[in-house]
Amino acid sequence: MNARLSTRIASHSQSPTALREPEWRLAIHTLILAEGSGQGQDYALRFLVHYVGDVHQPLHLTGRERGGNGIKVRFEHRISSLHSVWDGGLITKSIREMTNYTHPLPDKRIETALRGTIYDPYVRFIVKEGLLGWWKNEYPSWSMCPTESASSPILAQPHISQKFFRSSNTTEFTTPISDDPDLPVCPYHWAAPMHKLNCDIVFPPELDTPNPNRHTWLTNAARGLMGWAFNSRPEYLELNTPQYAGYIKNHKIMEKQLAQAGVRLAAVLNDIFDPPTDGVREELIW
Repeated sequence: MNARLSTRIASHSQSPTALREPEWRLAIHTLILAEGSGQGQDYALRFLVHYVGDVHQPLHLTGRERGGNGIKVRFEHRISSLHSVWDGGLITKSIREMTNYTHPLPDKRIETALRGTIYDPYVRFIVKEGLLGWWKNEYPSWSMCPTESASSPILAQPHISQKFFRSSNTTEFTTPISDDPDLPVCPYHWAAPMHKLNCDIVFPPELDTPNPNRHTWLTNAARGLMGWAFNSRPEYLELNTPQYAGYIKNHKIMEKQLAQAGVRLAAVLNDIFDPPTDGVREELIW
């Protein structure tokens, strides 16, 4: 790693708080991909893809119950964690229930990008109905970063409850969070809407009651010794309901998260490997 790159990474590494981890890592790997070489670039590309996805999965941006991993729920009658439902359960359900877009589209721009997988119909659906339909006038701006990345003091956002943060130490959050204007990513700007999504949609109100099937290592150990009788709330909340999964599906929440992640990843890679000659990122137009 060259000295200039090491210096820039160090400037990004001034005691990042746990709250900032996915966003911070996304910025770091973008920097390495843009200015590194060899194996370092190879690994940076893999991590870049990973962390772009993480920033668009709301539960990667909250510390409440370890990002939902500490909350057991039911989804399609199976016991799972809230985090797993958002990591894969909702997407798997959508893929399985796709009845259209099972055949190739005339548009070769879409078909040449597909890989012959089980999720091809879902990709066709998101691109055809979403990028070329619902969000046609909106998506070109998704990848754009603020000209001067405004700092975002999290404590000043009234709709965000402290219980959604990774730490209970609020002193960590008094420092404004901002993006690096010299990088082709703005993870803090992109991640900001995820906090409201967590508050409004991801955590259903039923989970705000005391002891919403929370399991610590101690309760897990006790249950192992004493059996299911130890759990005072054996019935887990079912999330495959019209009020929860149905709402998410009807409002295309998951599809929009996936589309935004894809558009932004494409823009970042274009910026790095085919940078604009005038230094100004162009809008992505299909």
